Amino acid sequence: MPLTPEDVRNKRFTPVRLREGYDMGEVDQFLDEVETELERLAAADTVAPGPTSTASTADDGGQSGDAAGATPDLSGDNGAVQRSPLTVTQASAAATRLMELAGRNADEVLAEAGQQAEQIERDARTEADRVREEAAARAEAAEAEASARAENLDAGTTTRRTEMVAHLEREREALTAEIVQLRAFEQEYRSRLTLYFADQLAKLEGTGTGSDPLVAVETSGDGDPDAEREAQTGPPPSRLQSLLGEDPPTPS
Repeated sequence: MPLTPEDVRNKRFTPVRLREGYDMGEVDQFLDEVETELERLAAADTVAPGPTSTASTADDGGQSGDAAGATPDLSGDNGAVQRSPLTVTQASAAATRLMELAGRNADEVLAEAGQQAEQIERDARTEADRVREEAAARAEAAEAEASARAENLDAGTTTRRTEMVAHLEREREALTAEIVQLRAFEQEYRSRLTLYFADQLAKLEGTGTGSDPLVAVETSGDGDPDAEREAQTGPPPSRLQSLLGEDPPTPS
């Protein structure tokens, strides 16, 4: 179907939804139609003078009737030729306008794409900053919690160590006191036992002193010097009494 100026004037493109402008495929298709029509019109404009020359040579053949009949056809062809430059001009203007629209549409698409890229970049930077801040806050919180736990652990360890040292110190003092007491008892027992054996030896030799310990030993039923000594001085202090800090009972 030939393209007319009315077709170019009344052509409407389908707007797209996501961005402003026209569908690029539809614009390209219409430009192809304009290009084809312009080529056809240019070819018709070049071939149009041919029928006029042919009609003029027909007069030399003496066929006046045919020439007369051909005259209306030539006038019609001349009218088409006269209309051809106007059609080409209009089509060229329409093509130029379409090219401008296509170029402007491409510029708008590029500008919109640039704006979207900038917005995406800004959003990405904002998200990266937010993630970085959250990570830093979490790291600080974890570090503070770890420090608090370490301090509590150190304090608990110090308290426990102090308590254990104090307990061991008390036990050491108690054992030291018990050792001192046992050594004093041993020294006293050895001294008294030495005196006892000396008195016994003197008595056997007939030079006894007649002291009370000898009499106590002689009156003993089983002859055990340790039993006689315990009867006179009382039993030695027990370890339990030493740990409790109680004094040993005195003999009556």
